[in-house]
Amino acid sequence: MPAGLFDRFINNDSELAWQYAFDRNFLKQHNCVIDYASVKYTIEGNSPHSGPQWVHIQSPYCFDLKLGVLLANALSTTVGQIKKHVESGVISITPEIDIMKHRIKSDITGLHLTGDI
Repeated sequence: MPAGLFDRFINNDSELAWQYAFDRNFLKQHNCVIDYASVKYTIEGNSPHSGPQWVHIQSPYCFDLKLGVLLANALSTTVGQIKKHVESGVISITPEIDIMKHRIKSDITGLHLTGDI
């Protein structure tokens, strides 16, 4: 065990707790089941109704939440509606990834929202 790690654990270091809470390898190794969809998060920015938007999503931890689910929650709509917007080009990302399947690992830059959502 690295020096000081034990002390951080017994002192309930919150940063360390969050680090391990999102460490997929550690959790898998210890047979933990995590409901990432229940993790609270906030997204700040301008309304997509005011024109094209670029979004940067960043987390210091491996969030492992599907991008389509995050967008549906952030835009107060359904995953089905997000899928329709992706298929019609209203929502896109550069470099191109499958928005509906992509899981947020640490950060995403270049999400482009256009039109009425």
